[in-house]
Amino acid sequence: MVTVRRWWIWVIFPGLVALAVVSLGWGARAALLDSADLLRRAEEVQLFLKQMNPYADPDCTYPPSAMPVFAGLVGPWSESALPAVYLGLNLLALAGLMAWVANESGRGWRDPSTWCLLAWCVACRPVRAGLALGQFHIIPITLALWATVSLTTGRQYVAGVLLGLALIKPTMVYPIVLVWAFTGYWRSLATALAIQAALTIGCSLWLGVPIWDLTHDWMVNARGQMNAGTLDLPTLVGTIWAGERARLAATVLMLGLSTVLLWNARKGRIIDQTALALALAAFGTYHRHYDLGLLMPAVVVLLRPQVPGERQSWNLQSYLPLGLAALLIVPTNPAWIKRHEAWVDALVAGLSYAVAWLVYRRCVLCANAEASGTEQSLA
Repeated sequence: MVTVRRWWIWVIFPGLVALAVVSLGWGARAALLDSADLLRRAEEVQLFLKQMNPYADPDCTYPPSAMPVFAGLVGPWSESALPAVYLGLNLLALAGLMAWVANESGRGWRDPSTWCLLAWCVACRPVRAGLALGQFHIIPITLALWATVSLTTGRQYVAGVLLGLALIKPTMVYPIVLVWAFTGYWRSLATALAIQAALTIGCSLWLGVPIWDLTHDWMVNARGQMNAGTLDLPTLVGTIWAGERARLAATVLMLGLSTVLLWNARKGRIIDQTALALALAAFGTYHRHYDLGLLMPAVVVLLRPQVPGERQSWNLQSYLPLGLAALLIVPTNPAWIKRHEAWVDALVAGLSYAVAWLVYRRCVLCANAEASGTEQSLA
């Protein structure tokens, strides 16, 4: 992580803690009073449990594999109890995300800079906004990150199960499938895809609707969200050049570019590749502001030392993720900020793409350094 003077850390830390407390309190209160998106999931689950096609509801934009999982998470609870239960589930996922941050920070739990990172995680706008709406946003990110940790510790089947569950929101984690394919984690990848296949087949059998019909209905509903994002390329292109063809072309372009970047980065650290993949997911398909937690791992990996004990100087690789981290805290609801919301979004978009490029560059440099070291040892 970036080395700063200790007294600056202690100046920053109380402010971050205060922001985290206010942010979490606001998000939790709104979750108990609102949870608008969660209630939409509950309506879809009720259709599913009655063996009716949930895609009759145009708000149902999750794949067929998600229906059995949401039936287990949402179905057993009454409408009055559901917001509190789901808030607890999201808070557990947030705790898992924070545990990953502490594990990846490179400084350990006792270092105050680690606690600054943890407070920042809680204070982030994507976290509180998703909590307020009852979104399925922190859970897939946390599952994907710990799937990567499981890979590095040799638990390949556990990794596959975690990614298989995260893929019920494929727009958030689909590039990780490419990462695992390019790095040869076939056993884990096969496990993840098998879980997705089993969930999809189970949904089809329960509803009595062929898989291809369910997939078609899902894609029709999802297509209506193509221009509903914040910083993804299809939305940005659609804002400038209106029309579905322009958005579709941007989607195809982003998918192709993501494939090339992840292939070139395949020899970097697996966690850096994962952070890059999650950022590319944010750029490739529609994501609202509450899904921008996809950018948080990229910030974390750039603010950690490349090797234990390394002192990282202040440079471009430090300032850009710090700037993005600060902007991800900024609220947009207050009237005095809302009139500048377009500028804030533009800055977030620009910094996000720059930070993703830095993560990609880090992957490539690490791969080149490793190759150079191998050549020297052979010589």
